[in-house]
Amino acid sequence: MKGIDQLLSNTFPKKGRSIPKERGDVAMKHRISIALGLLLLIAPAALVSQVNTATVSGTVTDTSGAVVPNANLTLENPATGVVRSAKSDVDGRFSFTFVPIGKYKLTTALANFQANTITGIELTADASLDLPIKMNVQNVESSVEVNASEEILQTTTSEQESTLPEIQLNVLPVARQNWVNLIALDASVAPQGANGIAINGLPPNGGYNVTVDGTNATSNPEYNSYNVYGAPNVINTVGNDAIAEVSVVKGVAPATVGGTLSGNINIITKTGTNQFHGGAYEINQLNDYNARNQFLTKNPHLTFNQFGGSIGGPIFRQKLFFFGNYEGAQARSLATVSGTVPTPYLASISPTVYQPLLAIYPSISQPASNPTALTTSYTGSASQIQKDGSGLIRLDGNINSNNQVAVRYIRARPQYLIPSIIPVNPQTYSGHTDAVNANYIHIGQSWTSNARFGFNQIKLTRINPGFNLGLNSLDFSGFGGSLNSALYKAFYQHGNYTTYEETIGLIRGHHSMQFGGILQRQNASRYLVQTPSVIYSTLSGWLANIPSNVMLALYSVPSGQKPFGFDNYQYGGYFQDDWKLTKTLTLNLGARYDYFTVPREYEGRAYNRGPDPAYPTLGAGFGPFRPANSIFLADYKHGVQPRIGFAWQVFPNTVVHGGFGILTIGHTYFDGTINLSEPSPGVPFYFAINQSQAQAVGINYPVTPSGYAAQISALQKAGVLSSSLPSITDVPAYNPNPYSLQQFFGVQQMFPGGIDIRLDYVGTEGVQLAEYEYKNLPNRVTGVAPDPTFGEFTQNMDGDHSRYNAMQMEAKRRTSKGLTLGVAYAWSHDLSYSDVDINQPSYPQDPDDYKAEFGPALFDVRQRVKVSGIWEIPFGRLSKSQSLLKRDLLDGWQISAIYSGNTGFPANVTYSNSSYPADRPDPVASVNLYVGGYKTFPGTHQYVSPSAFAAVPISSASGAQIRGGYLRRNAVRSPGLENWDASLLKNFFITEKVQLQLRGDAFNTLNHTNLSGLQTNFAASTFGRLTTATPRTLQIQGRITF
Repeated sequence: MKGIDQLLSNTFPKKGRSIPKERGDVAMKHRISIALGLLLLIAPAALVSQVNTATVSGTVTDTSGAVVPNANLTLENPATGVVRSAKSDVDGRFSFTFVPIGKYKLTTALANFQANTITGIELTADASLDLPIKMNVQNVESSVEVNASEEILQTTTSEQESTLPEIQLNVLPVARQNWVNLIALDASVAPQGANGIAINGLPPNGGYNVTVDGTNATSNPEYNSYNVYGAPNVINTVGNDAIAEVSVVKGVAPATVGGTLSGNINIITKTGTNQFHGGAYEINQLNDYNARNQFLTKNPHLTFNQFGGSIGGPIFRQKLFFFGNYEGAQARSLATVSGTVPTPYLASISPTVYQPLLAIYPSISQPASNPTALTTSYTGSASQIQKDGSGLIRLDGNINSNNQVAVRYIRARPQYLIPSIIPVNPQTYSGHTDAVNANYIHIGQSWTSNARFGFNQIKLTRINPGFNLGLNSLDFSGFGGSLNSALYKAFYQHGNYTTYEETIGLIRGHHSMQFGGILQRQNASRYLVQTPSVIYSTLSGWLANIPSNVMLALYSVPSGQKPFGFDNYQYGGYFQDDWKLTKTLTLNLGARYDYFTVPREYEGRAYNRGPDPAYPTLGAGFGPFRPANSIFLADYKHGVQPRIGFAWQVFPNTVVHGGFGILTIGHTYFDGTINLSEPSPGVPFYFAINQSQAQAVGINYPVTPSGYAAQISALQKAGVLSSSLPSITDVPAYNPNPYSLQQFFGVQQMFPGGIDIRLDYVGTEGVQLAEYEYKNLPNRVTGVAPDPTFGEFTQNMDGDHSRYNAMQMEAKRRTSKGLTLGVAYAWSHDLSYSDVDINQPSYPQDPDDYKAEFGPALFDVRQRVKVSGIWEIPFGRLSKSQSLLKRDLLDGWQISAIYSGNTGFPANVTYSNSSYPADRPDPVASVNLYVGGYKTFPGTHQYVSPSAFAAVPISSASGAQIRGGYLRRNAVRSPGLENWDASLLKNFFITEKVQLQLRGDAFNTLNHTNLSGLQTNFAASTFGRLTTATPRTLQIQGRITF
């Protein structure tokens, strides 16, 4: 009972941050973890943490309803010739587990009964079909055949799942073959930024899991992501032409799903069949096709070409198949570059020391309306180059009727050059991804096993040319970099995941059971070197060259220094039982446990400080280093994850679902762990000093990049910096894993005409999410830090807690008379204390008043709607002509479209003139927050009124506001969005098996002006303005298939 009490007390924690505490002997618990790992390795199975196959089960009865035992059932995939056999048991039950996706037919036969055949059974990943089969007594030699093409109710599972089939990937309008844009057709899924996906209001960065063919396929070694860090990819994870389907499992997922807070995105790749098949395509975009960006006077140059080909077929018919694919992309454009830049007036009054750096910013005219403006907005264009190449090869073998094997390899090489507002400083990316997967299915007498192995390697290099020039990063009055985002960096990243997974499934009466385990090793290494950053809070400080903050940085890697890196292991196990309690009620009962070991640096170069015994009130980060291989305590408690659900078929066409579950994930390396590595103890890659420390030794602009050691020495000799420097990041010893609470209740109803509607209430809570704080900041008024001789550092804690509540509706209409429709709608609210993140969220304004941060999450979109449709235009059917000309001209036309609409995103107003990282201004109650007429062109597009806010005075001693602003976090919202995308395509039948397709896609078809890019820095002259818009773009495509 003690363990249950601990679980319940942790499941419903008190508000606020966790209280640090020590727990037992670390060495003993490390031995326990090793024992647990060995136990799982020698166990008869290891976990499948994401479902890659389907289950088909059911009950065989006669016309009176009596069960029929010993019926012979065969499940066949006509495309590959794979045949599975089973017999119904004494209760008439049968089951086929771990069935690869595809289209099947099921035949049931028994002496004295008519044979029963169901064709067109479409199986998707994680599908669980329960088919009632009625056998008629045989009077004459005959059989019964039924087509299963209609939608089938999910009568045995409770999880939320959505599937993106091949037809939607190939027919719906999608820019540059990017499948990520299409998974947002699900009401609970919302892509965020370059590589984030928020599912049911939970962390978009690292909170979801992405797999290909069931094993890890993340493109970032430090956290889960579908894209390489910095988003250089055009082709994300796998090219569309190699995808059979994309499935998203979320909500109260079965115990088979792990390593995620919100859901699992699984891509199933195509396979070869008994028929040779394949194709080739090319997509083209030119600036001549597109509408002009509303902020520009002419269309900037664009040339984009994406091309690819695939082929699959038999090596030995019925036995061995292959599939291969390659896709490439090249884009050259003049990309829009916008931001805040210094004015000629600022340059004219600035000391000569700044002139070389001010001169590299774009030249602009002084705003006529404000001759003393220090900064202004700039919009221009600069060269942008993006290249990508992605290939895949897959082999599938049917060794015999009881053994199947598949092997797959993916290779990707993205490259990206992104222009900067500073012309000499574009950012260049070069990525490498190599992923291998092996899958083995064995069918025993009364059980089935599925084993998987995966190895996924990722490399990335990112460089800013300004780094090679030794340029400092300057920040004043809204332009330049910031304390933690220097403009000039060199970044190297490398890592891999090695995964072994296995599961066993068996049927015992009305129990459909699966159990297994996982062993996964994660490995990540990096180097990050950069030039110094210099920040000024006031004009007087700028003119006198008295910075409020300086980030000193290591400019080059010490000679002979090996890359820094970490590895850790995930051990897990689970049991899932889908118990068909009655003919209409199924209970989904599952539990899993995951243990994530504490990351270890390869050579013990991980430095994480504990509290200072002499000054314990300062907290962690000020004292001696913890042991290198025990940088924080292992979390054994939060790996317990119960999953309970039900599916109740109230009426033949009505199913009620519901459930509760817990999902746990290990800490990402990006959330602080990776920054615990240092060249040597007490010598971090970079660290920040405050105004008084900088003044004590005369550190100001320019800071010599190669003078890192000398600058440290000068500060220490002056007595303003201790002999032991703070780490870049600190992680408290008690660092529990983040987890989520999932609950939902809903109903699914089938209507005549193939209309399927599902209405769900979904509630989630993210617990122990990342809270990022800046430590040892100087006192706002006096400018004296809590430890005056110790530098500033960041600390990753576990204080954020999110609450998401939503009503989600999805409606689908199967293809009828050439028309397929889908509608998804979500009405939701997501609240949190920070960014709902498990990586590096934004800072609170005042860490001592963290509860004041509670408010809308960054992606709290209150209403979201998606409508999609595909229509095969019936020109041919309407014509009575049977000529070949009629077939060529009138047949094969299709239109598809997607409508997207949502209310605005929250935005956080900050004041960068304060040296504190997240200070906000005060609100002015008597002034309207929003300004009318912001859509007018030409105009400033002032959306938020600067008069609605008032700056808090800056302390000359600290460079910070004398207090935190009274404005709430995320107090404003950007405008909503409406968008139509559409496609028109025509298929030409060259021969019976060869088809040519020509199509055009229009994105933002109506060229509706959706303004975005809200400027939220109250110190900038562009504050409150909307600075970007997305015009209509077109792409044309030719494709040949056989």
